[in-house]
Amino acid sequence: MDLGRLTDTLDRLWTHEVMPPLIEYVEIPCESPDFDPDWARNGHMDRATARPGVQRPRTR
Repeated sequence: MDLGRLTDTLDRLWTHEVMPPLIEYVEIPCESPDFDPDWARNGHMDRATARPGVQRPRTR
């Protein structure tokens, strides 16, 4: 196993595949009324759950 090649591959994947979607996701405002009293009307949860691979949480 080439440790340098493995490290380069993991660094590239982390930088270009993992981090961009996480950054985009956390930029969506929290659904808490403390952050945005109109969060439901503003569609923040819809935007967050519309991302590929994200399942919408069950409502109580």
